[in-house]
Amino acid sequence: MKPILILRHVPHESAGTLEDALTAAGLKFRYVDLFQKIPSAAELDLTAAAGLVVMGGPMNVDETDKYPFLAAEIDWIRQALAARLPTLGICLGAQLLAKACGAKVFSNRVKEIGWYVIDVTPQAKDDPLFGPAAGRSRSSSGMATHSISPPAPSTWPKAPCASIRRSGSATTLTDCNSTSK
Repeated sequence: MKPILILRHVPHESAGTLEDALTAAGLKFRYVDLFQKIPSAAELDLTAAAGLVVMGGPMNVDETDKYPFLAAEIDWIRQALAARLPTLGICLGAQLLAKACGAKVFSNRVKEIGWYVIDVTPQAKDDPLFGPAAGRSRSSSGMATHSISPPAPSTWPKAPCASIRRSGSATTLTDCNSTSK
């Protein structure tokens, strides 16, 4: 079974409840710690992966001079999308996914720190990602940036601060964190 690659930007950022869900589903995953080393193409073989998860971090999507792995990541995300590899961006990862799809990523007018109610639309009841959370869910956010791109499908949840949009063939969740209740 191919593993899901989880790109990590800082040592304290785990996949949290997503890791628990992957384990419960019997799926293999492997962390790629970008803060230690930028992997070569052979070390980050996307053809040998079942999916790609791009985690968060305190840096901004445009800080490629300070964090060179961000530029490499945008290329990896583009390759993953071109190969139709399932790709999920969480927090900074969603910003990187949006940027890789050509969306503009910029500072938000208001800092999004705390817990926010997310309304999952009735149309999402059969959606494999959002269906289990149908109704209302709470999610934490600690973001100050978001992306702008074409409108999301009606099945995507609505949140007062989160930006959930579709860009090209990828749908991105931006300003959402991996912690939800």
